[in-house]
Amino acid sequence: MKITPHYFVWKLANLYGYLLGWPLFVSLNHLLATLALHGLGYDNADHTGEDRFITKEIAQADIRVALDVGANIGSYSAKLATCLSHATIYAFEPARASFSALKQTASRFAEIIVPINAAVSDYDGTATLFSHKPLSETATLEKTILGTPALSESVAVRTIDSVVAEYNLTRVDFIKIDTEGFEREVLRGAQETLRTLKPSYIQFEFNIMHLYRHVTLLELTELLPGYDFYRLLPHGEIRIDPKRYTSNVFMFSNIVAKRRS
Repeated sequence: MKITPHYFVWKLANLYGYLLGWPLFVSLNHLLATLALHGLGYDNADHTGEDRFITKEIAQADIRVALDVGANIGSYSAKLATCLSHATIYAFEPARASFSALKQTASRFAEIIVPINAAVSDYDGTATLFSHKPLSETATLEKTILGTPALSESVAVRTIDSVVAEYNLTRVDFIKIDTEGFEREVLRGAQETLRTLKPSYIQFEFNIMHLYRHVTLLELTELLPGYDFYRLLPHGEIRIDPKRYTSNVFMFSNIVAKRRS
């Protein structure tokens, strides 16, 4: 048997499990697991590393066309516009109230942000959007995720591929996706764009919504061949292997896919 550092870690973990694998220590073990997951970039909602990623990497890249899928009131688009004054940002938001606020944000960057009043999925048509309140950041196309939502409205649905064709886009450099568990459908509806235009960066959230929709990170990454994957940390990023169980924890995290050269 080959002795490797991984072997010693495994043996140490087994010893730890034997000594502290008692119901008495469940609270301690939950605490240690939670702290470790935060150190791996999970559930750092107030310190996601997103701002650093935008200002230190995206701002330095050759980004001419960006898609902000799930733009809400436009905060992310505004961050991009501040750094990418030479780019065009297509910002998608289906909810009427949030889209109204998005248009106000876009008016401050009239030459950069193009607001589009639509949800994004793997088909063109209409759907019902559910939320608990106006301007909600967790509006979703799937009712059961929110339990008993207070609000619902009919919204237009587009695919990235059809929008790229409509606007005659010859390049898409960056796609950000925040669709409360519908990232799989967004990526399915962007396969032609991914194949032909080969965006350099794709950023998306992975969270508890994906558990409710039975979607693993591995499944999402299989829709992105030719990319390497990273999880954002407050002070940097770490490369991750989507096939590892520690990469498929259903807690909030920001994932960045970078196209290989």
